Order: sequence, then structure tokens, then C-alpha cells
Amino acid sequence: MNHSSSPRLRRYFSLLACAGLLCAASVHAKRVTLTDHEMSEVNAQGLFILENSNYGGLDFSKIALDADVDLSANFRNMLLGTNATGVSDIHISDLQFGRSDGDEANRLVKISNPYIQFIYNKPLNAPTQVVGIRLGFDGISGDVGFLGKVISGSMYVDGTGTAVNGILDATGKQWTGSTAPCIATATCGTTNYINLAQLGAITAGNTSGPSRDFWISALMQPVQFEAPKNSGLTDPPIAQAGYWLNWRDRLIALSAQLPSNKAPGR
Repeated sequence: MNHSSSPRLRRYFSLLACAGLLCAASVHAKRVTLTDHEMSEVNAQGLFILENSNYGGLDFSKIALDADVDLSANFRNMLLGTNATGVSDIHISDLQFGRSDGDEANRLVKISNPYIQFIYNKPLNAPTQVVGIRLGFDGISGDVGFLGKVISGSMYVDGTGTAVNGILDATGKQWTGSTAPCIATATCGTTNYINLAQLGAITAGNTSGPSRDFWISALMQPVQFEAPKNSGLTDPPIAQAGYWLNWRDRLIALSAQLPSNKAPGR
């Protein structure tokens, strides 16, 4: 894992921090004195949720922002895990949350419970070893512009019957925009599979709910993450060492071109 990409990883931390600030900025409160009886009738919930778990022989600590966030943002030229030869684990030239070329409902993407998760190993009679981190969202709904040049990870996007008219289904290290993505050999001849270069925008979520498995990990070794609890999803493909992106749940191809996402009034 190349540490030269850490400034770009910090941008992702900044996104989570900004989400928290947006939520905090929207809340205004005035301190008042309550009697013991009034206090007994108050129910409250913390802003952050801490969860500890164990899976596959590893320990996990997850800190989530217990909030819903409406977001409009553009990210350019995201490079993660770039090695000495200039090849990256992940290279996303454009990542846009929301679009300005539709109606008002398309302008914002709704994100729930952004989180950071630490993964570590506790061998017997040895110091605890940090395995890596994972950053993601419990839910995401809306239109997302997505131009990926290189992806290490697993994605599934259904574009059957849309302008893209095909399915993107790929898992692996450093697959590129032109790589043939079909991995289901039995159906490759009967299904129209598209590659990363044919995808410009995605609608996350559907009438059943938001997309529930978007995350990016930075790992020192392969890790099997657990599917979201009570989701009905199977465990995702094993995340490999280095940087790894996972996004497979309730994704529909929107277009082959990157949509416009200009600020209001521009």
C-alpha cells in the first residue's frame, strides 16, 4: 500500500467530516433547565454510534455518524494506492453527488450514517496488529456521476433497458475501463456486458430503498467483511490488500456521459 496516496485518502475523511458539520450546522438548540420529572420523560440519542464486532478471526471497531445527510459535491481525479510505476489501485476521474441537469429532486444525494471502521488482529501472546480501515455509508440514494479509469474492487450496475443497455459486473484488482467485465461464464454469451468506460452515471437506490454497500477500504491483508445486518445481502467479495472499492447493491446505470452538476446560479 503506497503511502504517497494518503493525502487523497484524507479527502475521503474530509467528506465524512463535512457530513458531520452539515448535520451539526442544521441543528439549533437553546439550553433550558429541566426538573427531575421532566428529565425522566426525555429520550435522547448520541450523535455517534460505536460498534465492536468480530468476524472471520478479526476484530472491528466502527464509528458511525447517526445522521442523514443531503449532499451535492464534485470530486476530481481521485487516485488511491499509486505505485512507483504510476499505476493506481483506484483512479476515479470524476465522482459527483447529485446533478443539476434534472429537476430539483436530482440535485442532492441522500446519505445515511457515514462511518469509519478500524480492522485489527489480536494474535495470542503478541501485540495487536492494525490491519486497515474502511470508510463508507450505510445508505445512499440519488444520482451519482461516476467516471472510473481503474478500479480495484467489486461493482455491479444494472443498465438493462437503459441508454447504456447492459450490465457491469466485475471483481478484481486494477481492472480498467476497457477490460471485458464478464465473470459469469455461463451467461457471457446471452447477456450484454458493458465495461467501465461505458458508464458515466449511476442511480443509487430504488423503490425498495437505498443502496447499502458502498465503501472503500485500505488494507494490509485480504479481509472478508460481513454483509450489513438484516439486509438480506450475502457477504461481499473478499477485499484485497491495498485500496478496494465495493458497490453492488441497487445500482442502475443512468447514462454513458457524466451529467452536469453546477452550483445554483452558475
